[in-house]
Amino acid sequence: MKKLTTMAEEKQGWTAYLLLICICITLGAVIPIGYSFGVVNAPTKFIRVWIFESAQSRYTTVLGDTQLTTLMACVVSMFQVGGIVGSLFAPCCNTKLGRRGSLLVGGALLTMAALLQFFCRMANSVEMLLLGRLVGGMAAALVYTTQPMYLVELAPAELSGSVGVFTCIGITGGVVVGQLCSFDFLLGTRKHWHYALAGYVLG
Repeated sequence: MKKLTTMAEEKQGWTAYLLLICICITLGAVIPIGYSFGVVNAPTKFIRVWIFESAQSRYTTVLGDTQLTTLMACVVSMFQVGGIVGSLFAPCCNTKLGRRGSLLVGGALLTMAALLQFFCRMANSVEMLLLGRLVGGMAAALVYTTQPMYLVELAPAELSGSVGVFTCIGITGGVVVGQLCSFDFLLGTRKHWHYALAGYVLG
């Protein structure tokens, strides 16, 4: 009985391995979600100009102010639309692929979203930007529904509340990093706004 009690006590509490997992998942999967929320605000005026020029060169269409505002609203809100779509498939994905598999799928979708947002300017395609935001939202829903469960299942019972904090820290930290990267003294310029949108992939 004494041996069992000692073994249980040794298993409880934080371990270096558990902390490493929490930090890696937060940096690699959760921070990009918050980043995508915060990065679009500052370079909005440059994205609007690019959308105007893209429509003019590809479709010989001159967009009015109302149309530009609508398209820009779509770019911003497409992330939330992707989140709604992704949340519908997240339970099925978790059941079939497990927590780790779902996080890997989420990571792959985040990478795909970053590539679409980065190369949209090179391809002169507003559609790529919209698709990138949509895929990013789907990935965010998958990660956001999976990551807390994954950490709670890995951690001992007495730490289930503590590991849940990493989700909040990741989202909030990602918003701050996204805002910083999108300022005009970093990547939020007319030439580099697409770098800002895809910047989270470096993490």
